[in-house]
Amino acid sequence: METELAPVIAPKPRFDYLDIFKCLAIILMVVGHCGGSTWFVTYIYSFHMAAFFFVLGFMTDFKKGSTLSCVVKQFMRLMVPFFFISIVFLSVKALLQLIPGYVTPFGYADVDFGTSLKLLFERGDVYSQPLGAIWFLPCLFFASIIMKLLVKACDGKRWLVFVLSSFVAILGFYLISINYQDFLWLLRPTQVLIAQYFICLGYLVGQSPIVRRFINKEHPFIVTGCLAFFLTISILIVALGHFHMNMSDNYYGKPTWYMVIATLSGSMMLLCLSVLLAKLPKGISIVFQHVGKASFAIMIFHFLAIKLFGLFLSGVGYFDYAAIASVVPPDGTSGILRFVYIVLAVAFGVGCYDALRHIPVVNCLVGLNPKWGNYLGKKTEEGLIKLANPGNDDAV
Repeated sequence: METELAPVIAPKPRFDYLDIFKCLAIILMVVGHCGGSTWFVTYIYSFHMAAFFFVLGFMTDFKKGSTLSCVVKQFMRLMVPFFFISIVFLSVKALLQLIPGYVTPFGYADVDFGTSLKLLFERGDVYSQPLGAIWFLPCLFFASIIMKLLVKACDGKRWLVFVLSSFVAILGFYLISINYQDFLWLLRPTQVLIAQYFICLGYLVGQSPIVRRFINKEHPFIVTGCLAFFLTISILIVALGHFHMNMSDNYYGKPTWYMVIATLSGSMMLLCLSVLLAKLPKGISIVFQHVGKASFAIMIFHFLAIKLFGLFLSGVGYFDYAAIASVVPPDGTSGILRFVYIVLAVAFGVGCYDALRHIPVVNCLVGLNPKWGNYLGKKTEEGLIKLANPGNDDAV
């Protein structure tokens, strides 16, 4: 009697180079915030935040799943952490302000909790210092939903997605040119409409069969050649005058097409370098991968690490207290000390990731465990299928 074997389900492949990509991008972001006024910092600011949107588009197949399921998943992964972290920090800050004689090291001591919360929604996370990089979360949420809608509307036709995404980005630049005033910071269209274009660039590159074959090649010479090419292009763009891109402040270098080339070449440079680093011995590459997996935590908490280290240096008399009013290292900080700032900021974020991801519920509230987002997204998908096929139990 023959025994029927259960089908073997191959595990879903994990592309290690994408974790390494996020590792490189997050380190560049921290360097940019700690590096002072140098040519390398200028180079970093030509593409580093746009690279995060690029990699999301690269690794996401927007053709799969319903729009509602995507909204649920992304809300759990991005907006729940945004609300939770912001409210917790503002609550702690408000409690500390109740201490007689307490002087807050985190700015805006005269702003109470209610006003801080109102300003957080109206004008941005500057009022929740030092969690400045948290602006990224709502921006990524709304930009990814726009991208999902575009892909669905275009039925997956990549050329049409690119055309419509370009028009959406043009609208974003137009709103900047007329000094459009956002009525609600969470829905800041001038930021979101341009961010979706960077997601589109990553999506188009990631969906290209040629690129997929190229990055899966075992031979490193082609990847190395492409790395040299894109590195050269990205450096030339900065040398030709594209100096700075600050997405949180809606500042983009001119002309605009320089910005597009800088983003694409810089992101492709990181992609090529990530593919090469993924081929290193496992004991080495796994370090990059782990930092990449912790990139979300580093993005959220690195300003806090910078501020706390500044407070320590102020306490031992290295800096005057007034010199650390900002959440970035003071002007005139030596190169060695800036390097220490960078290492500690990255290590602090990795430590938060390792600690919080093992705490049930909390790891979901701070966006370090996608399980609940995936679960709710799946249930939403199943519910939609049942609604479309009433009475059919095999529909799901």
